[in-house]
Amino acid sequence: SNLVIVVDDLERCAMPISDVLGFLNPLVEHDGFKIILLANQAEIAASEDGSYRQKREKLVGQVLAVRPDVNAAFGSFLESMACETTRSYLSQNSYVVSAVYEQSATCNLRALKHTLLSFERLYMQLSETHRNNTAAMKALLSMYLAIGLEHQIGQISGHDLETRKFGLILALARHNCTGAADSTYKDPFDALERKYVDVDLRSEMLSNATLKSIFSVGVIDIKHISLDLSQS
Repeated sequence: SNLVIVVDDLERCAMPISDVLGFLNPLVEHDGFKIILLANQAEIAASEDGSYRQKREKLVGQVLAVRPDVNAAFGSFLESMACETTRSYLSQNSYVVSAVYEQSATCNLRALKHTLLSFERLYMQLSETHRNNTAAMKALLSMYLAIGLEHQIGQISGHDLETRKFGLILALARHNCTGAADSTYKDPFDALERKYVDVDLRSEMLSNATLKSIFSVGVIDIKHISLDLSQS
């Protein structure tokens, strides 16, 4: 048969992946179909037992790694933006976007697109005073991208943003009143800080309430944002 079957987003299938492969196997072996599987194997490996790997080796003749063309995608994302000022700023700071995206190790262009479009909504409302603070804007962009990407892929929640700790509060959370380390203390931002080595994820440029409002509710309140930035 010359028929080619493409199965996309295999990791999102509600059925056990090993069952899906078991269904596809006779189509290849007995009916001569050609099948292309598109999947995030890391996600499958984390949720399935060894049966997936065994059936994959029997069914799949060749495994190819697909890596997104970030530069081409970034240009396309910029073209889709309505605000020329934001397009110009992001174009001039494309190296910041690339660095944060690389550190995220997500290979998720959809998450990057949504985060950049969200940043556009923020940037187009900022005052010239804030925009002209080059160092602060670079720090804001880095933090915004990192948190936005992690929120998009489900690694941090609105509750995590609301309870983000910094300064003295962070120190107190990590140690008990005697100063001994608290082995039960868990903070999702600890792991993210090891991941995003060039980003200040605990920056107080935007308050916890503002971050939660932006990423979990989708509301960009420029009054609160301006106040946050002016006080930081």
